[in-house]
Amino acid sequence: MRNKNIFLLSVTSAILSLCAATPYKFNFELPVFEKIILSGLPSYQVVGVVAGDTIVVDMNNQEVKVRLTGVKPAEKYSVELALFVKNLLKGENVYIVDDSNQNEPNKYGYCIYRVPDGLFVNAEIIRQGYGLVDTIAPFKYMAQFQQLEEFAKERSKGLWDAGRLVAAKAVAEAGLESVS
Repeated sequence: MRNKNIFLLSVTSAILSLCAATPYKFNFELPVFEKIILSGLPSYQVVGVVAGDTIVVDMNNQEVKVRLTGVKPAEKYSVELALFVKNLLKGENVYIVDDSNQNEPNKYGYCIYRVPDGLFVNAEIIRQGYGLVDTIAPFKYMAQFQQLEEFAKERSKGLWDAGRLVAAKAVAEAGLESVS
């Protein structure tokens, strides 16, 4: 038994040393976003998630739907995206920032930042692979979002992980269509 344990330890050590000796290099680094000054902006409590690309906030005691710019749910993963957003923003307050590159900001959405850490929610959804970049209308961070989508693909994150398809189908078959 002692010889078997020594052998397994030796094999494990050899495998780990090979992995450490040949690190995988990814094709690119994550994009850098300009620093947004959020102090002084009003924050709003998230009270629901209509879909992965739309949240509901309490704005002066009225529930208002806010669409996230640059985020599009993948057809087979819309429920999974909504659950991701719900878990990310459940009980949180957010800052809502207009995408100044749009002529009709209310039509295509806003940039959402989580309070207090300033997490850029729209970008995090794409980086984690739970949504696609919505290219239907140009927006300020389109190039960075496309880089984040490539990052998620290359690392098999979220919807780019083949194993997630099975889970997404199971959730859809269970009849979960909306998240609030």
